[in-house]
Amino acid sequence: MTKPTMITNKAVLAEMQKEIWAMKPEYLEAFLLQISEMAAVEYDIKAWSEREDDFALLVENPNKLQVENGVAFIPINGVLMKDVPFLFKVFDIAATAYPDIQSQLQEAVDRDDVDSIVLRVDSPGGTVAGGEETVKAINDAKAQKPVNAVVEDLAASGAYWLTSQADTITANGNAMVGSIGVYTVAVDYSKMAENEGVKVTVIRSGEHKGMGVVGAEITDNQIKATQEVIDGMAQNFITAVTNGRGMKIEAVTALADGRVWLADQAVKNGLIDSIGNLDSVLNNMKGANIMAETNEKIDTQKIENDAVASERTRFADLKAAFPGDLDFAVKQYQNGASVQDAKVAYNDVLQAKNAKLETEKAELAAKIEKSEAEAPTQDGADPVVHNESSAGSKDFMAVCKEYATENKISMGDAIKTIVHDQPELHQSWIDSRKPVKRHR
Repeated sequence: MTKPTMITNKAVLAEMQKEIWAMKPEYLEAFLLQISEMAAVEYDIKAWSEREDDFALLVENPNKLQVENGVAFIPINGVLMKDVPFLFKVFDIAATAYPDIQSQLQEAVDRDDVDSIVLRVDSPGGTVAGGEETVKAINDAKAQKPVNAVVEDLAASGAYWLTSQADTITANGNAMVGSIGVYTVAVDYSKMAENEGVKVTVIRSGEHKGMGVVGAEITDNQIKATQEVIDGMAQNFITAVTNGRGMKIEAVTALADGRVWLADQAVKNGLIDSIGNLDSVLNNMKGANIMAETNEKIDTQKIENDAVASERTRFADLKAAFPGDLDFAVKQYQNGASVQDAKVAYNDVLQAKNAKLETEKAELAAKIEKSEAEAPTQDGADPVVHNESSAGSKDFMAVCKEYATENKISMGDAIKTIVHDQPELHQSWIDSRKPVKRHR
């Protein structure tokens, strides 16, 4: 932090009056009055900052994240601003900078020792500037870790804008919640200047430039233009609450009239979830963690049990699908196959067997044709004749020839078919072909 040399409250007050506020009006008036009462003060920061111990105490770790038992606590206190003047620290004016909230949220997300985040809220709101970025930071954080809000006394206007984004909101019974809306003040000093005999003329490049210059008249068109800006910001506020609370936009719009409600009515309106305090929130979080761990164990056991049951069913289905080939069923189970996959595999096995059988039939038919064609005899030996007394030979060959003729196929193909379809006839033919010696 750079040490300033001289601060005047007049400068601070001037800056404050330029802002558009999302802050409960009476708190803003008291806040500005507090600054204006010190407007004549010029504080010699240089002399004061030379007291190194006091200065170090003031600025040491101003944004240090508080973490206890896995919970990160982020304060949202006092007036919310995009940049808190150093003077506020000197005079102990409660204020929180939006960037400080954003950086602490990011740190809480990044730290492994943080399991959840608690926003500790006690604020009347503040400037609109900086609020939108902080809303996004809260939503980014809760996408990774639970974010709960505790309203200790007040969550109004801009403070509720932020609070509404938490996963859950708890407030004590006397807490005030709401004040949805934004506003600014345009003071027309032209009549006062006229009474003093002063005429202020603003040399401007456009109608709305220089609005609010002391002594210059504020026109209806300028007020209308400013109203459009205020309405747009208010709509952004309403949309954020709608998304954060999961409410219908019509319901939030009906509540966006600037009022605050005590906690019990805020619960009924859907603006918060429950009445309680920090301890009750922490206890609920602890209970939720225990329940989540228990459910996780139950879910894990259920998954394991379901997996075992599924495997048993798969094995039983495979056995039932292949009752005549248990070895095949076991092999398919070990390979992780389903019944459908196993049937496809089994069909491939059958096709291979059939192909082998067809090859064997073809080889047999070829041998038969060769045997008939050669009909060999040995010189000096008794002629060999076949036992023609059996009708099997005639019938088998006749059937084959007839089948070949009818189907217009070769005799070899016909023989293969008849051998397969009429094995008894084939066997009878084989028996009839046994050689019989004819004695002289």
